[in-house]
Amino acid sequence: MQVFAGGVDVILDYLWGDSASAIMSALAKTQTDHVTRFVSIGTSSGQENINLPSSILRSSTIELVGSGEKSVSKADMLTAVKGVFEMAAEGKLKIATREFAIEDIEEAWNAPLIPRPVVKVE
Repeated sequence: MQVFAGGVDVILDYLWGDSASAIMSALAKTQTDHVTRFVSIGTSSGQENINLPSSILRSSTIELVGSGEKSVSKADMLTAVKGVFEMAAEGKLKIATREFAIEDIEEAWNAPLIPRPVVKVE
């Protein structure tokens, strides 16, 4: 499988379940010494638990981490949030938006997510 041939730095997993198992299995089979951080963010698949053979972790350089409130210290979280606010204040964060009037709420609701629909309320 050549998908991971160049290495994968981070996987942000919102699904969990069978897809997480398949991804980690593929990484373990194809990866050499490249470290991949696998971040579990949610369980949109509906599967809270997975069968994860320990051989997948023993035969790979996968770092399995969570993203919940206890996965990072409060001090580190506040530092990161401060950094984001500073970048926003300096105009370094750009999000493409498309503005809609409140009267066009249905069109905004059905609009594509890129550019991000924004409803202006006056």
